[in-house]
Amino acid sequence: MLKLPSKRWKKVRIKPEGPGRYTLIFLTPLKDEDELREIVEEEIDMCLDQGERVIDMQWDRRSLTLAIADIVSFKRRLLYVNINPEDP
Repeated sequence: MLKLPSKRWKKVRIKPEGPGRYTLIFLTPLKDEDELREIVEEEIDMCLDQGERVIDMQWDRRSLTLAIADIVSFKRRLLYVNINPEDP
């Protein structure tokens, strides 16, 4: 049986920035801003629940600012799209 190559895992750190706000920082190297934008559109957006959103994206810091209601569930959903949140 043939298998498709799996997507590579991306490592991130999530820092609380205040009530319901978090900064997600990519620790895995990214090629360019287009790759970051693609990850947001195809993977991060899929993990957001209703009312949650990406507030800001900064390529120079490889980071996203997010409004998240339930961070534990969000971290769990990240694993399904091959994004591994680093433990604090």
